[in-house]
Amino acid sequence: MSINLMKESERGVQAQHWLDDPMTKEAFEKVRKGIYERWAASPVEDKDGQHALRLMLKLLDDLHANVVDVAMTGQMAQAQIEHEKTMKQKAKDFLNKYGVRV
Repeated sequence: MSINLMKESERGVQAQHWLDDPMTKEAFEKVRKGIYERWAASPVEDKDGQHALRLMLKLLDDLHANVVDVAMTGQMAQAQIEHEKTMKQKAKDFLNKYGVRV
């Protein structure tokens, strides 16, 4: 089992805990709502201000997507770790069946 897989798995668990945390969810919603409210209240002529708000929203979405990506990568790493464990156990069982001690 690779140390990198273990690190990716651990990072994924941390990312998922962060995403699942109610305070994190609340913070994302408050920031998103605040951006939308400021956009809705901005004058139509304020193209620069609206553009800045759109960039803020994109950055918020990019941050969230990055953490989701880390969580998903961690889940894939954990699946790979489990697969490797299963394959090693099957190999041991097969060898033990024919009297080869491992």
